[in-house]
Amino acid sequence: MPLRLLLMYLPQRLKNFRMIFLDTHINLSADQCKQITLSTVQQSQSGLWHSERHKRITASNFGSIIRRNPSLPINKFVRNLLYSQFKGNRHTRNGILQEDTTIEEYKLKKAEDNENIYVNKTGLVIHPTNKFLAASPDGIVTSSTDGTGLIEIKNLLHSKPINLFEAANSNNFCLITINGNLKLKENHPYFFQCHGLLNVCHKPWIDFVVRTLNPYQMFIQRIYRDVDLWENTLLPKLKAFFTKALLPELASPREGKSPGIREPGIWFVDSKTSIKRKRKITSASTNRRKTKKQNPRPDTSSDSETANTQAKEPAQNRLTRGRQKQTKFVGRSIKQQWIIDEDANHKEWYKGTVVSLLKGTDGKLNAVYEVLFDGDDDVYEIDHLVADYHSGSVQFCDL
Repeated sequence: MPLRLLLMYLPQRLKNFRMIFLDTHINLSADQCKQITLSTVQQSQSGLWHSERHKRITASNFGSIIRRNPSLPINKFVRNLLYSQFKGNRHTRNGILQEDTTIEEYKLKKAEDNENIYVNKTGLVIHPTNKFLAASPDGIVTSSTDGTGLIEIKNLLHSKPINLFEAANSNNFCLITINGNLKLKENHPYFFQCHGLLNVCHKPWIDFVVRTLNPYQMFIQRIYRDVDLWENTLLPKLKAFFTKALLPELASPREGKSPGIREPGIWFVDSKTSIKRKRKITSASTNRRKTKKQNPRPDTSSDSETANTQAKEPAQNRLTRGRQKQTKFVGRSIKQQWIIDEDANHKEWYKGTVVSLLKGTDGKLNAVYEVLFDGDDDVYEIDHLVADYHSGSVQFCDL
């Protein structure tokens, strides 16, 4: 869904800043994007490369976003993405210094397998349609046997002698040993970086190269583009993060100001999780309705949830009486409506419990709550619960 349409669901007072930022910095013409690529071949040595990367999510950060829990606060995370003063360390400097040597050794190694390789440098590539995404591959590869692809190089610098198979025993290492062979872990940030490079640059494959000198080893894995992974897993979450978490700060910065970088609440809902939860709630609700209809009882049994509802006063009377005083949320059972697919106007109701008040006053618009939804292990921080209640997208289940 186009970012301009997604912005229709944001508060009016912030829309203009974000629309202007998109039109000015993100929605560039094809010629402008091509010129940026040609002008940034020096990559980290180019000022334009740094400035254009700053406005976008780049493939090197895809993994941290894809693996992130959407219910966690994003303040520190966004600050690190946009305002980090990190200038590199001995590991990153070593990687850059060794890159050209690694490419030559990579070409020789592929020649041993009767595959002639040519590698050309490239600059920052901007996705042709989702222009808030960008990537900087280590090279464009032309193969005598497999057409054109990419290369991503990781030059490792170990403090002590350790080979790749030994390193693969570490949970934090990017490779894993399967049946005696090394392979890139499919939950590692480098895995998502590679698939980001493939889809931003629209290439069919990428050679992921890991090289170490102590002892000398070179690992090469050819990874092919997975359209389903991109369209159904990576792109939706990246788009949601940019729209709801990153774009507000880019367009209207609040870092260093009160109250600081905006918290969007839950910035992404996995549609697959939503479907599973929907079935669970629908089934339970259906069972309760059947029990209530078939076994009407007075309010005398403490064992039946449905029996307890029979002798209570009408809901409208309770609702009218409750409006005479400030509505409290903490400890209440609620259901909240979420937008799953803006384009199709697909919405779902989720049940849960308001477990605590983090900030503000209970029942006031400034309140920030923790909500535990049925079927989830983690609580969600929500700062718009009271506003949603007034708009009708939050209802109490314990009336």
